[in-house]
Order: sequence, then C-alpha cells, then structure tokens
Amino acid sequence: MRFVQRRSVRDIPTRFGHGLWWAVGAAWMGSFFAGTAGRGDAADEVPAADVLVVFGAAGADEYAEPLRQWAAELEALQDHSDIRIQVIGSPAASPDDAASAEVSDEPTSDRQRLRRALAERAKPMTATGDGDAESSGGPTLWLILLGHGTFADDVAKFNLVGPDVSAAELAQWLSATSSRTVIVNAASCSGPFVNRLSGPDRVVVAATQSGDERDWTRFGGYFVQAIISDAADLDHDDETSVLEAFVMAAGKTRQFYRDAGRIASEHALIDDNGDAQGTPAEWFDGLSADQKHAAADGNLAKRITLVAASDLPRLDEAQRAERDVIERDLETLKRRKPEMNSAEYWSALEALMLRQAELYQRSAEQ
Repeated sequence: MRFVQRRSVRDIPTRFGHGLWWAVGAAWMGSFFAGTAGRGDAADEVPAADVLVVFGAAGADEYAEPLRQWAAELEALQDHSDIRIQVIGSPAASPDDAASAEVSDEPTSDRQRLRRALAERAKPMTATGDGDAESSGGPTLWLILLGHGTFADDVAKFNLVGPDVSAAELAQWLSATSSRTVIVNAASCSGPFVNRLSGPDRVVVAATQSGDERDWTRFGGYFVQAIISDAADLDHDDETSVLEAFVMAAGKTRQFYRDAGRIASEHALIDDNGDAQGTPAEWFDGLSADQKHAAADGNLAKRITLVAASDLPRLDEAQRAERDVIERDLETLKRRKPEMNSAEYWSALEALMLRQAELYQRSAEQ
C-alpha cells in the first residue's frame, strides 16, 4: 500500500528523531489495531490522578478480610508521586463503629466526609463555542467504592459506616465536578449507579448489571489487582487502562464462578459514552466492541490509565488535552475507514500520526 502525500510515515524518524518512533507506533498499533493510543499522564506539578477510595461497612468478618486485602493492594498507589489518594472509611470497621456512627453528628460520618471531599474537588465548567460544557482539565478524578450495596423502592445505595449514600445523591454531589471522572462501584446492587451517574467525559463501572444482583461481589478485588499492575495490559503499551482492567476483572469473575461450579450472581457493566445504558464485558473482542455492538462503550475508558508507565514522556495539562483530541480524531477516522478511499484514509492517518509525534517531541524537549 502506498502513500500519496509528499512525506511518508517512514520519514517521521528523520524529521523528529528516532526516539519518537515509539509515539507513532503507539498511534498506529494501539489506536488502529489494538484499539488504543499511547498515553503519558504524569505531570510535574499537577497530579495525573486524584483517587478517592471509599470503604463501606463490611458487615461480617468474612467480608472484612477481602476489603483489608484490597486496601493493602491500593497502598501501592502511595508510591506514585503523580497520584493523590484519599481514603474514607476503614475495611476494619466493626459493627460497633457502625452503630456509633448512626447516632453521631452528621459532619463526622463517612457520608459527610465523602460529600465534603467531592465538594473540594469541584471545578467550574468551561463553556465551548457551541454552548456546551466540557471538562476544565486537571487531574482525572477516581471514585472507587468497595463494600456492599442495597436496592429497594427503585433506590440504589452504597452502604457506608453510618448513613448510606444513594446513587441520586452521588450524582448531585458530582454535578459540580467538571474534571474527567472514573467511578467504580464494586458493590452489590451497583447496576443502577450506571443509569444515575452516566455523563459526558465520565466512565462508570459497576460490578452488577442491575439492582437485583444482591450477593457479595468478587469483581472489585479483581479490578483493584488489574488497575494497579500491568497484568491486564492487553495491548502491551506498558500501561493498564480502565477498559483493560474492566475486561480482565470481568473475565476473572466469570472464571471464579465456573471454577466453583456456581451460577454467576454478578455481571459487570461499563459506561463511557453518556447514554446511561452500560456495556457488558462479553460485548468486547479484546478492547474493541464486536461488530454487532459497534456503538458500545469503551472509547474513553481505553484512553484513561491510573498508573502511567515511567518511561513515557510527561505531558502537562494542556498537552494531555491535545493528546485526547488527537486520539478522539483517530477513533473517528477508524470508524470512517469503510466510507473512505484508500488514498484519503492513509493521508488522514499520516496527518494525525504526525500531530501525535510532534506533541510528544514538544513534551520530550521541555
């Protein structure tokens, strides 16, 4: 296949230096064959990720132990200078703690701590030229809920030590936050949180597909293991995206029930296109939705990582925003490929790859 532009993609190392060939390879191999582009989300001054981990009421010792294990695994995030982490609640909370919290003053409850933490992270919305609102930039906000949930009278809640928090309340508290947001509710009965929390520039992951899946969930443990390591790095770009962690965690959850000879009581969903519907892991072939579900979620989730690879160039806030625009353009081009002639497609691809290479060149020279 031949390019019709004056410059060939093979000329990029000459123009920008061979050290940038990895960026072009990431754009090519990632976005167009594995379904994702290279990322480098660490910034020198502003953290790339602002992580809020909320442990709910364990209830019984058999549930407190896995929560303690997940807490220990999440401690690894403290070793990354580009990640800010705050923990609300304790995996070791006892029934006595819950009883005292129920009668305590509201400002001391985990519910109020969560509300205050989200209020502190609120940012003003930035208006676009067409009247819509978009993220004002800054670190990606991660909200990870680990514990139990309930669903009754069409109200889904996450069980905290003390007063619980509903999906509707979380939606209200998050409404003032314009940062890109990843919400992972790994509790039982978490499916309705997808419907309530779905929105622009937001990824919502739930351990269950509905409020009727009420049993203790295993998905959360597998997701924590996946997102903080490279074990789920399906596209081999040395980072684990939200989508990669979701796909692997859902797969391990299915395997758990198969190995135990049990009917699965949890079916995870992911939503990142704002339609409040959610997509099950079974709809993905690797990191791309299968042909029958071409409009499925995943395009945003595959671009967001928690732990950035240490050898990738560090992008500042403006560069991360520029990179996201390029990656969205790559996804759009990928979808339009069947409608384009060969010369038109390869010309557009080359232009986007050059933009990607130039971006990482500027970052490397800082």
